[in-house]
Amino acid sequence: MNLLAAITVSGVLQLGYMPGHTMSLYEIPTDHQYIDVSHTWVFDYQATARLFKIGFITGGMTSYSLSTSSIVEYYPIRMDFDIGAGLRYGPLEIGWFHGCYHPIAPNTEIIPLPRIDSGNDFFYVKVKMGKE
Repeated sequence: MNLLAAITVSGVLQLGYMPGHTMSLYEIPTDHQYIDVSHTWVFDYQATARLFKIGFITGGMTSYSLSTSSIVEYYPIRMDFDIGAGLRYGPLEIGWFHGCYHPIAPNTEIIPLPRIDSGNDFFYVKVKMGKE
């Protein structure tokens, strides 16, 4: 079997815009502050490789960028990363997923975002029902 014929690759590039959005910053013990992060651009890049018709590896990243006075400026404030792998056979999918979320420019004068990093890993079993 030709190895290259057994691998297919696909990708998605998506651009989004959040016209109105706020974030809550909770301080100890009970005070909180709302930050307006309206007019945020969202860039999403995803890619998937199918292996021998049943295996897959997938990954991507999403970037959030504040709008500034010039549309040509790019000011990322956060990056989300994900990667996964698994097996698909008919409606059944078994896999592993890792997601992590990282600030790019915390505690700036433009927007005082806290420095919060997070991530998660999980194994899963998924059954698809119906037609897409």
